[in-house]
Amino acid sequence: MDRILYVGPYNNLMSKELFNKAVSYLKANKGYKFYYILPNGKLLVKYRQEILNRVENAFDVNLFTFDNIVDRLLKDKFYINVDRETKEAIIRSVLKDLRDEGKLSYYYDISFKKGFAKAVSGIIGEIKRSLVTYEDYLNKCPASPFYTEIGFIYEEYEKKLQEHNLIDREESFMKALEILEEDLSFFDGLDFIIIDYFFDFRPQELKLLEKITETNCSIYINMPFNRGENFKS
Repeated sequence: MDRILYVGPYNNLMSKELFNKAVSYLKANKGYKFYYILPNGKLLVKYRQEILNRVENAFDVNLFTFDNIVDRLLKDKFYINVDRETKEAIIRSVLKDLRDEGKLSYYYDISFKKGFAKAVSGIIGEIKRSLVTYEDYLNKCPASPFYTEIGFIYEEYEKKLQEHNLIDREESFMKALEILEEDLSFFDGLDFIIIDYFFDFRPQELKLLEKITETNCSIYINMPFNRGENFKS
């Protein structure tokens, strides 16, 4: 098993080598023997088209994002996914409840504004992407309403999700990690996994990557640098 991390400039030779490795497997009708993980849907579309240009009648083109991996791990679970608008609506409901209960003082006035729910939604998303639960947050944050009231909102938001068996994108990563803690068979039968074009990894992706490294297949990671230089207009 290989465990190779390559750090080089954007559009580097390793990226092309890894792509050619995937193409050679597809030409040999072994597309089911590897996963190719990319950071976003735009690159998935680009790579899928390039593969189809190189390989006619390609089957089992396993191009994924980490989000796709998580969705596949949870496909047989009975969760209802919430989108951004629903998440903000739940937070607005939480804000009303906390106001009625007298638990908002610092954010009371601004909590009536629609934009505040959107801002808090983003804050909670960042906290959850760092794999920090509301218990951890409330235990470690400074004893100031500026911080603690965000923790109260986060706590009540999580309780509403659990009450209605709902799940947001960040929570889906946590649930997927729980599955992989018990069973790594999702990756059985693979010869290798390619992870390309990630300039960095979010904490939840790093944790998922940590579990992937426990599998019995080779892993090739290509991380290009100088992103800013390559994306200047």
